[in-house]
Formats: sequence, C-alpha cells, structure tokens
Amino acid sequence: IEENTLIALDLLLEANILPEALVSQLKVDYIFLRRTEHYLQILEDLQIHALPKDPDQISALAKRMLGVSADASQFLEVLNGCLGRIHEAYETYLLGGKDEHGIKR
Repeated sequence: IEENTLIALDLLLEANILPEALVSQLKVDYIFLRRTEHYLQILEDLQIHALPKDPDQISALAKRMLGVSADASQFLEVLNGCLGRIHEAYETYLLGGKDEHGIKR
C-alpha cells in the first residue's frame, strides 16, 4: 500500500489502471487542493479542512491561490472543477469498474 498520493497515482498509471491524461490532471488537482488546505490552515492557524464562510476570507484565499487579481468566484470555479474531476474519476474507475479507456469491464 502506497501512502503518498502522487506516487500512488504513478503506480496506477504504470499498472494501466488509469490513463496518463487522467493521472496528470489528478496530480494537478491534488496539488491545488493540498495548497488550498495549507493556506486555510495558515489563515486560521488551525488544522482546518473546510472553506471559510466569510466572503472576505474566500477572496483572500483566492488571491493567495490564483494571484492578486483573482476573486472568490474564480477560486470557487477552479475548486469545483478539481472536486468534480476527482469525483468523476472515483465513480468511473472505482465504482464503475471501467478500464483505462473508460470502457466498462
């Protein structure tokens, strides 16, 4: 069992369980989510795994994650894209039993 997510994704690629394009995108999404989690913990000075409710804090997070011109809606769009792709991969490859080409086994 591999505990490092990025290495685990590489192993799934090597085993032809996940396609290369999906592994590349999942790595980008994972790194974005981990960075978000780290920034949240810095903002709150706590171990936290939830987005703040305060719109000003979400805007501050957006600027840290995407640059000074980013706003909360841009950040939430990127975040929701990451979460959606991860959810889709989970349903397709873990729940749906599809192969690396997305074909049902």
